[in-house]
Amino acid sequence: MDTSGNARRATDETAAAPAGTSDLVRQGLLLQQASNTMAALEYLQSRGIDSAIIRRVLNGRDVREDDEIALAAAWELRRRTEAAGKQ
Repeated sequence: MDTSGNARRATDETAAAPAGTSDLVRQGLLLQQASNTMAALEYLQSRGIDSAIIRRVLNGRDVREDDEIALAAAWELRRRTEAAGKQ
């Protein structure tokens, strides 16, 4: 039985981010929310973020709690800005 594909997937899914990538990943998540996933993907790839990390965070899995808080704050600000523009 060939398990090499399964081992690779397991490694990709659990790959840890090297030190110093947290801010870049957060910026990518905020860009995804403000613009679109393709823009966030290109941003993260251009900064050398590992593809396993990109896939995991842009799919919404394993997003750190502080990143979720930042995304929620950005979403609330956007909602308020849009609501103020309608008045």
